[in-house]
Order: sequence, then structure tokens, then C-alpha cells
Amino acid sequence: MQPQTDNVMPKAVFFNKEKITKAVIDLIRTDGSETLTSRAIGKRLGCSVSPLFGEYKNMEEIHADARKAAEIIFTDYLADSVNYDPAFKEFGIRLLRISKEEPKLFHYLFLEKGGSS
Repeated sequence: MQPQTDNVMPKAVFFNKEKITKAVIDLIRTDGSETLTSRAIGKRLGCSVSPLFGEYKNMEEIHADARKAAEIIFTDYLADSVNYDPAFKEFGIRLLRISKEEPKLFHYLFLEKGGSS
């Protein structure tokens, strides 16, 4: 007897780039970027490293997406500071605030090699 293949559904992708990037940002926020390994990301997601490399070619691509996501978080944090008078003062206050409230994310963005310039 042959197995029936008509009702076989393709396996759903549970881990897309968005979910992986969110896990990486969560990992940075809690444990710092020095813990970013494929195993740590997989553990955070509750999976092996295989789904990561089904979506990404390598860790460099994961880091690139994580950096973009961190920059968006930072930009959103400062977004309406231009609506204050003086704007530069509000910008400075928010910059200090994010460094205090999100120290590991701030470190990832500005104090590590390859950070924003």
C-alpha cells in the first residue's frame, strides 16, 4: 500500500526573520550582545540553530538585522524631541535616558566595534 500524499500540507515556518530579530533584541537587552551566538538565539526561541540558518545565510546577516532593529528602537525613542524648545536639550535628555533605561542596547549601538558613527 502506498502512502497517501494528497493531504500532506507543507510544514509551516514558525521562525521568520522578524521573530528571530525580536529574539536577538530581547537577548541583547537582557544578557548583552556578547552572548549573541546561534545557540543562545536558538535557546531563546526554543529551537535548534537550523531555523536560524533557514532564514539567514550566516551570523553576519543576523547581526545586520539586529543592528537595524536596534537603530529603529533608538530612533523611535528620540523621534519627537524636535518638538520641544530647545530641541537639543530634549534630545540630550532622551539620549541620557535611553543609556540609563536600555544600557545593553545603548552599548550595542554606540560602544561596540561596528556601532553607529
